[in-house]
Amino acid sequence: MKIKVSIVIPYLNNNSDEISVLINKILIGRHYPNEIIIAYSGKKKLIIPTNIIRKFKQKKIDFKKIYKKKMYPGEGRNIGIEKSTNKIVGFLDLNTLPEKKWLYYGYKLIEKKYLIVWGKFICQANTFFEKIARASTLGSKEYEHIPGTILNKEVFKKIGKFIENVRAGEDGDWKYRAQLHKIKSKINNHSVHYYGLKNKNFLQIGKKWYLYYCHSKNLPHLNNQKSFYYWFLTILLILISYNWNSLIADWQTDSPKYIPNITKITLIFILSFYVFIRGIMLPLMKKEKILFIFPLNFLIITTFSFFLDTIKYSAFLNLRIKK
Repeated sequence: MKIKVSIVIPYLNNNSDEISVLINKILIGRHYPNEIIIAYSGKKKLIIPTNIIRKFKQKKIDFKKIYKKKMYPGEGRNIGIEKSTNKIVGFLDLNTLPEKKWLYYGYKLIEKKYLIVWGKFICQANTFFEKIARASTLGSKEYEHIPGTILNKEVFKKIGKFIENVRAGEDGDWKYRAQLHKIKSKINNHSVHYYGLKNKNFLQIGKKWYLYYCHSKNLPHLNNQKSFYYWFLTILLILISYNWNSLIADWQTDSPKYIPNITKITLIFILSFYVFIRGIMLPLMKKEKILFIFPLNFLIITTFSFFLDTIKYSAFLNLRIKK
């Protein structure tokens, strides 16, 4: 059954296999959209396989490819919105595969006068490395996210469209604005599964992490991140402990203010605290299974998390130096 929904897919790569998997997943269910729009950029022309073109014709789906040499996801979504012919629009990204009833359920909620039906976004992992990377980043927790979201285009009159000049973070920014406006919304019961960790190594994930924070550092939805204060207080604590005995106790070992091995004690405390937060507490808060975290995987998770945290702060520092 065809539904009057325009599915907009911003696409920044040239891998026809991945886009084919996504389109096939959209069409496999009983209910499918009457319009699919791919807004893509890259050096090569995007070629859609003939078997998919045949499906479009059989199901009488209006298919549009919109090309621009350089285009970030926000601009791609905005162009897709402008070119769409329906009042209801849904968003998907590469590597986000929706469940069969995702479109129908979201469409019905929009008909009930909700302006936004948020996508329920879940990160998938199969290999051991993918599970470590997931535990260090998104976790197994369900998120409200733009990929998987279905909405009435009227909402853009209240919130505005997506930021176009950033490579990453525009989705979080738009969601933040929607929450500020208290738009009538609901979460879709049928999930969108993210497979972005598949076939990625730690360097590729690190590069993506770096680019994300380089491009989204100044967006307001990231203002609530408190990790800066952790690093600031850590450095301050090390400086205090390193100078404690010289400044406070004047190196008098018999002074009640003298603390033997205070620097080592402080470093051990900081390290233990970091391991507890990044290797145990945060993965548990993000719904990772305790049997995966223990007995030893929390150490690997902590190590990979430290690698990502270092990359994040190098991105922040690089931008600060450029300013």
